[in-house]
Amino acid sequence: MSSELKELQRAKLPYHIMLGISATTLGATPVFAQTGQDASADEGEEDAILEEVIVTGMRGSLLSSQNIRMTSDTIVDAVTAEDIGALPDRSVNEVLQRIPGVAISRFAAADDPDHFASEGSGTVVRGLNFVRSELNGRDIFTADNGQALGFNSVSPELMGSVQVFKSQSADLIEGGIGGTVNLITRKPLDKQGSMFAWSVEANYGDLREEWTPGLSALYSNNWELSSGGTFGFLVSAAYNELKTRADGSLVADWLDRDGSGLYVPTGAGVRSTEYDRERTGLSGALQWESADGRHEATLEFFRSTFDNSWGEHVIEPGPDAVPTITPAPGTEFTFDDNGLFESGIISESVGWRYDGLPLDGTRNIVQRRTNDNESTTSDLSLNYKWAINDQWRTNFDLQYVDSEVDIYDISVQSAVYMDTYLDMRGSTPTITYLPPAGYDDGYLQDPANHFWRSIMDHETDNEGDEIAVRADAEYDFEGSNWARSIRFGARVSEREQTVLRSTYNWGAVSREWAN
Repeated sequence: MSSELKELQRAKLPYHIMLGISATTLGATPVFAQTGQDASADEGEEDAILEEVIVTGMRGSLLSSQNIRMTSDTIVDAVTAEDIGALPDRSVNEVLQRIPGVAISRFAAADDPDHFASEGSGTVVRGLNFVRSELNGRDIFTADNGQALGFNSVSPELMGSVQVFKSQSADLIEGGIGGTVNLITRKPLDKQGSMFAWSVEANYGDLREEWTPGLSALYSNNWELSSGGTFGFLVSAAYNELKTRADGSLVADWLDRDGSGLYVPTGAGVRSTEYDRERTGLSGALQWESADGRHEATLEFFRSTFDNSWGEHVIEPGPDAVPTITPAPGTEFTFDDNGLFESGIISESVGWRYDGLPLDGTRNIVQRRTNDNESTTSDLSLNYKWAINDQWRTNFDLQYVDSEVDIYDISVQSAVYMDTYLDMRGSTPTITYLPPAGYDDGYLQDPANHFWRSIMDHETDNEGDEIAVRADAEYDFEGSNWARSIRFGARVSEREQTVLRSTYNWGAVSREWAN
């Protein structure tokens, strides 16, 4: 191999700085190495033969994304992956945040700011969160919310591109007020010949101090049929685990202290949440195209399973409805120039409750919570395209979607009265829990000073399915200066969904106010 060709490979072949191994094998044919001269240095020497060298980079992916936008009839952005498993993030949801005008939530739910998420959860397009999801241009959903697929539950290794439609057109299914996200899987006729690709990766969470694996593989092949036409087969699978931990602190409600214009929080809390996420994806397709290119049939299957279990330990304030916040005996609060609390030991007079409680101290909740969330979505579809002649084209589609979601959530809470030292002068709050005045350091370790406060549970058992039939036709106007083509069609769908969802059942176990 010539030195110029070796240098080209070193300069252009893509690589990833990651703890992982990936490989792609393409069907190759022998070619002659060319360097501007005959490959043979001396007459009579055998020609130098090497396997075909395919040099790729990020430019192909960028051009594909640009062409999708340029040729679209509506406002659309896309992220494409020319190479298998080359989408830049570990979940489709995080891929979406790279698209202009698209933002994702870094919390487990939009209304739950206490629980940070290492992987994004919700998707917002231009400030609107009513976003539809599609798989290969067909409606798909998760039974938990009924409208969109959880994008963090989809393995990016199975995707060829991700498209975001920011405006509505007549051929898009209604309901995407914020926009529509279309996930495109790979097809066996996307590339000629056989292809085998695989990847192995490992992720290390510095807070959990654990390694987790990631595996993916794809095999695709197509053949020329003796009867004419091309037949292709593709199957791909991906498995990924992720173990993370999120630590946080909180400062509770700020109250005007006795109408003095000095504002003091009712307490402070800390929490540590550990997430164990497991995701499995499977995609397969059979595809046939006639020799003249006028007929094409595609049978596709997609299945995604997402299991996200998490548990947390929490200490958070649980003061009275109208607490009387005071400094601990013998201490004072400090305030800034705006009258906002800076530091001090927060306490509360609670001696009136009943015998056995300390005279001072704020009530704090000590909670252990566990949540197991498992969802499975399957999609089976059949598509047939027929170009009747040079002007008429038709497209027929049949789809079946099935989704199940199971959630179990339970919290067990105890309570203890203690003082809280809080210092707000740093970049993050400094929080230290102290025994109330008059008690030694063994107070917080004595089970007699804790009591069972409450238990709360929640359960969800949802399932849904949908059958959809679609037929479209397009007519090209030849030689027209004012119209290029006209498209029309119809879609009929029927969705059934069963929602079994309990409330968050809170129940008191030991009421300290009831003795």
